[in-house]
Amino acid sequence: KYRPLPKFPIVPRDIAVVVDRNIEAQTVIDIINTAKTQVIVENAKVFDVYYPKEAGDKGIPEGKKSMAFSFELRSDERTLTVDEVAKAFDKIVRSLEYKLGAKLR
Repeated sequence: KYRPLPKFPIVPRDIAVVVDRNIEAQTVIDIINTAKTQVIVENAKVFDVYYPKEAGDKGIPEGKKSMAFSFELRSDERTLTVDEVAKAFDKIVRSLEYKLGAKLR
């Protein structure tokens, strides 16, 4: 399907979170892409997963892992402000904390 290119710039962002070992990347991606923000959130992708070799390795507790994701923020109506980007990022972090018990790394 044809989809025109966005008229306004995207704002790329990365996030790294510590979650339970049994959480799948797709679960986190779905939460990022559907977070209730005032901007469009899309194209979330995992780019790193780290399983600690022993408890406390790199500050990650036993039974947890670190996952890093990239995603894009944008609007169909205007260029996003720094404040809009910060609020959207905060909403995504809070959604991950609430739904998965994720901790920002």
